[in-house]
Amino acid sequence: MKIVKLLADFLSDILQTALRALPFPVKTGLRKIGNPDRQSPVLLTCNFGLTVRRVMRALKGIDAYLLVANSRGINVWCAAAGGHFTTDDVVSVIKTSGINDLVEHRRLVLPQLSATGVERAVVEEKTGWRVVFGPVHAQDIPAYLDNHYKKTQGMRTVRFDLPQRLEMAIMWAFPISVIPLVPLLIWWRHLVLPFLAVVWAIGLAIFAGFFWIPGKVVRADSHQGGPGWTKYFIVFDPRAQKALLVWVLLIGALIAYGRLASDWHWTTLLGWGLASLAVVLLISLDLPRLGGEHAPVQERIASG
Repeated sequence: MKIVKLLADFLSDILQTALRALPFPVKTGLRKIGNPDRQSPVLLTCNFGLTVRRVMRALKGIDAYLLVANSRGINVWCAAAGGHFTTDDVVSVIKTSGINDLVEHRRLVLPQLSATGVERAVVEEKTGWRVVFGPVHAQDIPAYLDNHYKKTQGMRTVRFDLPQRLEMAIMWAFPISVIPLVPLLIWWRHLVLPFLAVVWAIGLAIFAGFFWIPGKVVRADSHQGGPGWTKYFIVFDPRAQKALLVWVLLIGALIAYGRLASDWHWTTLLGWGLASLAVVLLISLDLPRLGGEHAPVQERIASG
C-alpha cells in the first residue's frame, strides 16, 4: 500500500505541476504530522493538493499540526493575491478544526506568501492566536522551527531558481501544446511533432535561461519601461523583451533550416513565425518582475 501511495503521489505531482494553473482542491481541516502533543508547532497552508503534499514532506520527522485552509484549490501565492485565500479562511479553519483543544500555546505559523491576502491583526483579534509568517519555501520549515521561529534573510526570499523555472516552463508548455492538438490531429497531423517541439523549446529556453537572457528586468512596483502609453503594448514590457529574444533566435533557426530545405516557402516561415510569436507573448505574461534572481517578500503586518 505504501508503494501504491508513493506512486499515486508521484503521478499527482506530475499532473498538478503540468496543470498548475488549474485548481486542485483537497480536504480542508486538521492534519497530524508524526505524534504531536500539546506543545507541538501549528502550521497552516492552503488546500492546493501539490502544496499540501510538499509541506507534509518537509515536515517529515517533525511532530506538528497542519491546518489546511480553503484556498479554493489554488496555490498560496496566487490564491492570496487573487482574494481566494483570505483572513476569513484562516479564521474559519482555526475555529472549526478543534486545534484550540489540542495545544496549550497559541502560536500559528502561516506561509509568508499568504501575507498579501491575510491580515495578521484581524486573525489575532478574532481567534486569540498569535500569527507569525514562516519561510517562503516549505523546505526551510524544519530549519525555521529549529531556529526558534526566527527567519534568516534566505527564508524571506523568493528564489526563482532553476527547478522552479522548469516547473513554470512545464506549467505553460503543457497546456499550450495540448489545446491545439485536436485540430492538428484532424487536419495537419504532419505538424504535430514540430509544433510540440517548438512549444517546449520556447518554454524551456525562456524560463531556464531567464537570468542569462539579455534584457532589462524591473521590480514589480516599478514604473519603468518608457512613456505611459507603452504599457498598452506587450512588446514594451521588459519581461516580453527578454522572451522576444528567444523568438528572434528561433526565427533565425527557422530561416537557416528553410535555406537547407528546398521545399520551404516564405508562407511557411510566416506561419511558424506568427504561431511561435503567440506562444512567446503568452508565456512572457507570467515571467516575474524581479530585481534579480532573488526577491524578498514583504509581510502584511497591519490591517486595512
